Amino acid sequence: MPAATSGSTMLGEEPLMKIEHAFWMEGSTHAVWAVELRDDVVSACYGPLLPEDIEDDLLDAFDYREGGAAWIELNRERFGTIKPAVPEISGS
Repeated sequence: MPAATSGSTMLGEEPLMKIEHAFWMEGSTHAVWAVELRDDVVSACYGPLLPEDIEDDLLDAFDYREGGAAWIELNRERFGTIKPAVPEISGS
């Protein structure tokens, strides 16, 4: 399943670091979190999110924090990536 992600890289003295944002849903609770991955490791998160906050264009706007990220990384197998549904536009 394709993930909702946004990404960038950081320049500096270090080699480029891949930074991505994605929505992950915890399987047993169905809680959705926005996660920040640095070189494919969860480094920060925001959530759990309200349904109205699960939109691709918000991924870069969340106030990501390190708290909880280590637990999500250690429990990755409990999560799946999700792609927000695109609302259907009805024509008249």
